[in-house]
This record gives sequence, structure tokens and C-alpha cells, in this order.
Amino acid sequence: MNESAANQQHHCICEDIANMMRSFGPSESVVEHFRTARIEVLKGIRQMIDERIEQTQKKEAKGTSFGVE
Repeated sequence: MNESAANQQHHCICEDIANMMRSFGPSESVVEHFRTARIEVLKGIRQMIDERIEQTQKKEAKGTSFGVE
């Protein structure tokens, strides 16, 4: 068997293994649930950041002003 034929056979085996691994994976509906969950986690993080920004801005607004001569 020459090198080209060996590479082609190796490539086919890799495709077979990849297809077999995909068949063990979750269904599309399961993937969609995880995708939605990831989006919700990111939205929660965004909300926490927004709230922290608001708190920080309110704290900075407090202060005492006085005149300088």
C-alpha cells in the first residue's frame, strides 16, 4: 500500500470515528436547552454588572460640595 492509499484509509477511519462519536452526543433539543441556558447565564451576569454600575454611580453622586477661596 502506498502512502496516498494509507492516508486515504486513515482519513476514512477518522470520519467513521467522528460519525460514531456524534451519534453518542446529545440530540438537537438537548443542545438547544444548553444554548438557551448559556444565554440566560450571560443575561444574569449582564444584569449583575448593570446593577453594580448603578450602585457605583449613586455612591459617586453622594458627596459634600464646598466653595474654595
